[in-house]
Amino acid sequence: MSEKTFSLEELDNLRESQDADFKYTLSDVILFLLYAEKDYPIKGKIKQMKEVFLTLQQVFKNENVQPVFFRKYRFGPYSEEVENTIDQLAFLNLISLRGKKTSNNFAIEINDKGQKLIHEEFVKLPENIRNLLQAKRLSWDTHIPQGMLKLVYRDYEHFLENSVFKQRYQTLDWNDETQRPLEYDS
Repeated sequence: MSEKTFSLEELDNLRESQDADFKYTLSDVILFLLYAEKDYPIKGKIKQMKEVFLTLQQVFKNENVQPVFFRKYRFGPYSEEVENTIDQLAFLNLISLRGKKTSNNFAIEINDKGQKLIHEEFVKLPENIRNLLQAKRLSWDTHIPQGMLKLVYRDYEHFLENSVFKQRYQTLDWNDETQRPLEYDS
């Protein structure tokens, strides 16, 4: 199955047309996530992917958002569409990428141009969504990648199927407080 990647302009046109059946694009959601804590980048590729996944699943779950497919992958939910959209946002100079994607120094953040573009849409979000997004982003940012994986696997256990950490997380008792995701758990 071939997938088409849309430009932001094409997505905006599609969203405004009669054919669109979603209110927010993936680009919108990524920019909202970054704007919610605009002074703090998301550090690490694993965390970036998991924060986008959790934002879609937990914050925008009842909103009409562009569908995004996540597959079961080595480090949990993975979406090529998210990767491509982030690259497009960087190409359009709406976000900044720092460091090599394969390094621990990789970071993604919204820049001034991106903030100006998304600000009006962000303040139009229902207050409960804005508040939840800001609270979740603050919470997620305190976790190291392994803590983020625990959060994902606890609530979305089916993503363990192809994970390199399947054995580690499959045996956890999520009701045992000593096994819950900690901020700096390794």
